[in-house]
Amino acid sequence: MVHEATFDAETQKLAKDYGHSTISDAAETAQRAEANLLIANHISARFLPEDEKILKNQVKDIFPDLVIARDFMEFDWNLHTRKFKKKLESHR
Repeated sequence: MVHEATFDAETQKLAKDYGHSTISDAAETAQRAEANLLIANHISARFLPEDEKILKNQVKDIFPDLVIARDFMEFDWNLHTRKFKKKLESHR
């Protein structure tokens, strides 16, 4: 699942005021949707690359399979699907 996550978990009111989601909103949506992976995009410029760990920590108990998208990042859905299938097979 790809979901915008403009704000961090601590700025829920700001997110609501501007019509955006927080990283927690995105994680909760992914959890409810039973997604295999969450790619959070449209992260506010206030968060620097070194803040990625903070964002991931805020939702690790809600939805740990999180990728923070960066500008011009590419994601291979086929590769991820193969890895997920292998993971499922190893749990059988």
